[in-house]
Order: sequence, then C-alpha cells, then structure tokens
Amino acid sequence: MERGRSSRLARVGSDSGADERDDFDSLVRMHERGARRVALTTQEDNVRSQALYLANGFHRSRWTYEIHGRWLGPEADRGEGDSGA
Repeated sequence: MERGRSSRLARVGSDSGADERDDFDSLVRMHERGARRVALTTQEDNVRSQALYLANGFHRSRWTYEIHGRWLGPEADRGEGDSGA
C-alpha cells in the first residue's frame, strides 16, 4: 500500500471539522514498516463499524470471542442493559 493509495480508503464521517488526513493512515504506516496483515474486532451489533471495515477491504472471519466484563463504577452510572463488558 503506497501513501498515494491511502486516499482510496472509505472516509469516516466527522462533524468535528478535524483535519482531512486519511482515517486509516495508520494502515499505510504499518505497511511501510513491513506489516502484511491487520486484524481487528468490533461488537457484533456495531453495523456502522462493520460497514466501514468492509468498505476498506477487511473481510469477515469466522472467529468469535467471549468477552467477560465486570462493572466497577456506581450502579447509578451503569447504562440500561450494560453488562459491564
């Protein structure tokens, strides 16, 4: 992946007016340093991130992970349906 090719990555919408650098510029830097593969995870119900990753050439795998969490804050701060994971 060349630096010039990074502009072919799909952009993440931003309301913040942040600078216009590529949202996946880190992939370009990793490739320049010899990385040959990148893997990432996202929540099963986070369809927005899944669509972004698919639009940028990532492929779904058959891996699944069980994530165990424990809420450490006050119960009043816990969101509805928040398992703590």
